[in-house]
Amino acid sequence: MNSLTTELAIELNPRSIRVVGVAPGSIRTPMTTTDLARDAELLNSLGFPTDGKSIGHVGEPEEIAKILTWCASPEASFITGTTIQADGGLLSRLGYEKGN
Repeated sequence: MNSLTTELAIELNPRSIRVVGVAPGSIRTPMTTTDLARDAELLNSLGFPTDGKSIGHVGEPEEIAKILTWCASPEASFITGTTIQADGGLLSRLGYEKGN
């Protein structure tokens, strides 16, 4: 996704089209809510924040919608060719724990 976002941004830049990727983490939907209830222990062991003590929380669809709205707004006019990791800090935490 990162490579595709970068390549599209380069290709579409002459047309003044910005490209921003959004990579959401665990988002509360009917499917994930069922899975969270059934597999909470496994998800916690993998670092998914189902216990209220993790760095993040299970995201809400509205949180991703706000990111997308911002990306399309004039406030984000200087952003292109990058991917926003919207996972409540999960990948950062997993990377930190691996290094320690």
